[in-house]
Amino acid sequence: MAAKRFASLAADEIEKKKLLINSKETIRSNQKAARLLKAYLGELNQNQNFEEFDAVRLNEVLCHFYMNARKQDGEFYKATTFENMRHAINRYLRDPPYNRKFDIIKDDEFRDANVSFKAALAELKRIGKGSVQHHPVINESDRQKLYESNQMNPQTPYGLLNKVQFDVRLYFCRRSVENMHIMSKSTFEVMQEPKSGLKYVAKCTDELTKNHRGNDRETTSGVMPESPGSPFCPVRSLEKYIGKLHPSCSSLWQRPRDSFDDDDETWYCNVRLVQSLTVYQRTDTEEKIAMGQAMGQSLALQSFKTVSALPSTATLALPPPESVGDTSLVTLPQEHGDHEAVAELQGINISDLFGDFNCDHTLQSQTETRFSSVQTRQIMPAFHRCTIGTINFSINISK
Repeated sequence: MAAKRFASLAADEIEKKKLLINSKETIRSNQKAARLLKAYLGELNQNQNFEEFDAVRLNEVLCHFYMNARKQDGEFYKATTFENMRHAINRYLRDPPYNRKFDIIKDDEFRDANVSFKAALAELKRIGKGSVQHHPVINESDRQKLYESNQMNPQTPYGLLNKVQFDVRLYFCRRSVENMHIMSKSTFEVMQEPKSGLKYVAKCTDELTKNHRGNDRETTSGVMPESPGSPFCPVRSLEKYIGKLHPSCSSLWQRPRDSFDDDDETWYCNVRLVQSLTVYQRTDTEEKIAMGQAMGQSLALQSFKTVSALPSTATLALPPPESVGDTSLVTLPQEHGDHEAVAELQGINISDLFGDFNCDHTLQSQTETRFSSVQTRQIMPAFHRCTIGTINFSINISK
């Protein structure tokens, strides 16, 4: 039997596909506006199922709703929010599953409601709710601070991941984390401009976004050009990042390895990274300022001196103090030489370490300090190439 050429979709399957016309964000916006109108009707003890109203009844309801709509604290909405609210209610009614045929914005049946809307909008503008507050532009000095910080250091897995994500968002105008989780190694392609010979990165796969739906034929939304001679060249960072990704994972965003070496072929695990740079975006202005100040201090301390640790077999013998209240200081042997880590432990007061213990016992046995389990482990970019040592105190207490 020959295979069927055409599909046989049921009515409910067709309705589900119609729901995908709008993005998830748009659907949430529609439902939020509908809940607001239902709450208004509920406060008036009226029927909340406005989806079932005819045009005459809905026009009457909207006339009053536009004039009386307020936020939860009783304040007025901003003009842009107010306009979006009307469009959201219109989409909510016209889209599946209700599929109403009228349009509350364009149809003559809603002339009175639209007059009320224009009057309410004019009032919002008179009281100062009509202005639009845009996010401040990232100027070059702030961008320089970001690139020079340890958080975007391309010599570490975490820093390289952060820098490439920042570059992608900046040059391709991403909406927050939209579609970042579905990007793969083949999402972007490095190309070369024939005349100048300069490289640039272009998006070579199509995607469905909030603003680019089914009637959009555009596959490229901007390019990321090369910056020859710059240590922050976005093209070179992307090439290095893709070259360090795990070969068995097709995702573009992968979890960085906990430990690495500069010469390692792979810096990332075979695990897709879903969480992106959302923490910084969801903070308020004061927290962002504090984060910026911390990054500035980090830049000032980049010339810190790395302290080495003792080998794992090193043992530091400490003489037993006469009592817990004794002020004996740690004495260190000299057979290990002038090791910097040993110098860091000079002058440790045992009484300060154990002063919180109210005990009349006498420390009669020898107290030893050991370095063990020494390993090179990257906790965060700021501590790259630092060596972590575990100090074990062995103390015997007897009456």
